Amino acid sequence: MLNSLPYQPFLISRLQDLTYAAGYIETCLLETSPEPELLKLVLSDVSEALAPQTMTPEEDNNI
Repeated sequence: MLNSLPYQPFLISRLQDLTYAAGYIETCLLETSPEPELLKLVLSDVSEALAPQTMTPEEDNNI
């Protein structure tokens, strides 16, 4: 039986590209009335992807 790769690590790696991250957020915001849970998920995914790039290991350990 074939196993598929988990989607979340792939998404996070793609969201490290700022252009892709901006498009991901924009797609959510273009909805007529985006669900608050969806907006929270989108922003959480983008922050997870970008946080390691902007935080030092010392700052990351303090979270």
